[in-house]
Amino acid sequence: MDRDVFDLIVVGTGIHGVHLASSIVEARIVARDRVLLVDPHREFLQLWNRRVHNCCMDFLRSPGSHGLAPNFYDLRRMMRSRRDWIPPYRRPAVSLFHRHARERIRTYLDGLQRVQGTVRTINDTGPFRLVVGPAGETYTSRTVILATGMGAPHVPEALRSVYDRSNRVVHVYDTEFDPLELFRGERVLIAGGGIAALHLAGALARRDLDVTIWTRDRMTVHQFDSDPCFTGPRCGDRFAAIEDDAARLELILANRRPGSVPPDLFERFQRDLQQGIHHQKYIEVKECRLHGTEIEVVGGTRDHETRDVTDRFDRVISCTGFEPGPPARDLLERIARDVDAPLGAGGFPRVDHTLSWLPGLYVTGGLADLALGPPARNIIGAHLARRRVLPQLDAELNR
Repeated sequence: MDRDVFDLIVVGTGIHGVHLASSIVEARIVARDRVLLVDPHREFLQLWNRRVHNCCMDFLRSPGSHGLAPNFYDLRRMMRSRRDWIPPYRRPAVSLFHRHARERIRTYLDGLQRVQGTVRTINDTGPFRLVVGPAGETYTSRTVILATGMGAPHVPEALRSVYDRSNRVVHVYDTEFDPLELFRGERVLIAGGGIAALHLAGALARRDLDVTIWTRDRMTVHQFDSDPCFTGPRCGDRFAAIEDDAARLELILANRRPGSVPPDLFERFQRDLQQGIHHQKYIEVKECRLHGTEIEVVGGTRDHETRDVTDRFDRVISCTGFEPGPPARDLLERIARDVDAPLGAGGFPRVDHTLSWLPGLYVTGGLADLALGPPARNIIGAHLARRRVLPQLDAELNR
């Protein structure tokens, strides 16, 4: 066996990459010295951890059974007190999830070979040859899993003209943003009304910042950000029976709930409003301008009536989610071009039931939307991907 050819390369060490890589090592499908992990960041879960920190989240939205281990009880066994979880569904504290992740990584992933860099393309198959980083270093593997995460943060058109010119107009998921660096008394506008916005608003207001939330629509309340029916056969089988890619995407959009908030967080937000801790306006941000040390924000009703509101802030934070479409779109298009991997509707990889894009090339997370449906990007989506990928990977490498 050629020692320069790995058995498996996992691209991405976020939630999905860590779950799949650790599960593969735990199941002994691939020897530890035959695995390579590739990620642009130094630490495991680095981007996920940063985003959780940036929005000041204290408890996850997902149930306590959705952890990084295949065993649904692995995370819940670590719950020692009510500080570790909240009802319903024993949703874990972020601090507990961090401990769970460190244990999982220390047990199965520490010591594995890692490369810090961004995959530019795959330009050969059988085995696959990955081109990494600006220098174009190449790494070769019999199989590959693409776990590229959530994609770029979405910045609304109204903020884009000043977004790149001012560190005072930021997206909550920008890696350079740190909520702990904001000062007491600052006037902060949070654009958006989803889970990140409400967590951040409460945390900043309790540090005595003057916080206003502006939203286009009234907030929507759902326990989960996608219909949980699709994690099981009742809705999952119906989704799988749809043959047309565009129809699948339409169903996904209809059953995801971007910008929604869980009931307990909404109730906390309502209590804060009643107590005057922060402010809320159901007004769409139309334009953002810089005036020296101040930021002028012009708002108006969504139907563009003449009634406008103009206000000034010291800081604008966009809590507006991620760009629509597949993550790592440029990478997908280069791979599709270089090794003739098929793309479906919306530019998503067209994969089979095992999440195989080409024989030996697997996808997970948002790249698996067309196969897994609404829950593909969530933690449970990583579990759904594992159940499909690992048996096929085992058969391919160990037959």
